[in-house]
Amino acid sequence: KDSLFECLYNGYLQKGNALQYKGNNSLALESYFQSLIYANRIGREKGIGGLMISIAGTYAAMGNSKVAKNYYNKGIQLLRKVNDSIKIATALLNAGDDYFNTGKLDSALIFTEESAVIFKNINYPIGRAYSLGNVGMIYAEQEKDNLAEVNINSAISILEKLEDYYPITVYLTYM
Repeated sequence: KDSLFECLYNGYLQKGNALQYKGNNSLALESYFQSLIYANRIGREKGIGGLMISIAGTYAAMGNSKVAKNYYNKGIQLLRKVNDSIKIATALLNAGDDYFNTGKLDSALIFTEESAVIFKNINYPIGRAYSLGNVGMIYAEQEKDNLAEVNINSAISILEKLEDYYPITVYLTYM
């Protein structure tokens, strides 16, 4: 019986991810909330934390930053409890991005810098690159041009090695 709930949890999660990728955020949220029901039934704290972050990201994409922040905070708290470094750092990075997009630069910097430290400590280059680039954008918005340039150049260096060019175009607009 538990394996059925596990399958339903995973199925609704993947359906939500696909719907979000296609831009159908309302249906993505419905799937994430269905997945959350099954994650709770099987007591999957890591899954619940991850779903909270997915829900937060969907609300952020819909422009509902207030609700997004609530889910980011709940998800980050749960992920800290289960100690999943990559998920915690990614959640912090995404929450920082939401703060950045709503003009709350001090909060954006706190979340994004913490993600950068975690990504560095676990030697996760792509996460580190995104964190450094985002920190650079925050510094650019704060008119701390030297710090912005150092962080963005560091991000670009890593991204070029990984052949991940899309974020480079975004970061270069801040230089």
